[in-house]
Amino acid sequence: MFEQHSSHAGRISARTWFTEFYNIRLCRRLGGRIASADLLAAYMEWAGANDRGSIGYRELSRFMGGFGHRLMKSSRMEYMDVAFGKAARSAPSRAALKRQLDQIIVGVQQLQLALGDVESEPPNS
Repeated sequence: MFEQHSSHAGRISARTWFTEFYNIRLCRRLGGRIASADLLAAYMEWAGANDRGSIGYRELSRFMGGFGHRLMKSSRMEYMDVAFGKAARSAPSRAALKRQLDQIIVGVQQLQLALGDVESEPPNS
């Protein structure tokens, strides 16, 4: 069937192939989850139809981690914040959301300080 790629050149090809698959078939979706077995099966189906090589669970984990998706282990292994499809591709990453939240918190704190100064001033008579 497919040949496992263990050489450095093979890993580069596998990463390129998986990146192509990711860009075509997956999107970042906060709260989304895909079981690792389902994701690997979808990649293998895509790879077979597109004359690409196979990968294993170890490479899948490395590649998904590179895209910022962590693996959650519960009753099954699932990748977090990902879904099949293109609908949410433009959704911000967790890091971008954290930066936005930090900016909002700083803004709220500055507003609280400003309001505290207003409340402490005596009213104009």
